[in-house]
Amino acid sequence: RVPCAVDDLIFACVHLAAFDPGAHVRLIWLLDIYLLMRGLGEADLPVLLERAEKACAVEACLVYGEMAGELGDAKELEHVIGALREVAEERKWKSYQWTLQNRAVDLVAYWGRLPAAGKVRFFGDMARHFKFRNRR
Repeated sequence: RVPCAVDDLIFACVHLAAFDPGAHVRLIWLLDIYLLMRGLGEADLPVLLERAEKACAVEACLVYGEMAGELGDAKELEHVIGALREVAEERKWKSYQWTLQNRAVDLVAYWGRLPAAGKVRFFGDMARHFKFRNRR
């Protein structure tokens, strides 16, 4: 199959995620992501979510999409960023759930190593997830 704009967006986000974290992100790269996201139609959104999830790139697309949204009118990208946020949150919850079912001892050990702020954030994530799930 020939790569399309969805593939280009995922490649760009993964490229930035794999780049040296100590280096500065070049503005031109964020502009590319902004333009690619802005060009996505409603029909492209399910394809993006499916392919990004399959490539384990949802979080990378979300992080760099949010950064790119700061370049222009973030409202233009909100439908894409919002959908990526939902999938990222669901992936995080699935990871927590799997850990609770299969690695509860490790989770308790992880909890014990978290600083107070990390414990608060962890509880906040769980509370937001349960609140979000109960609204459906």
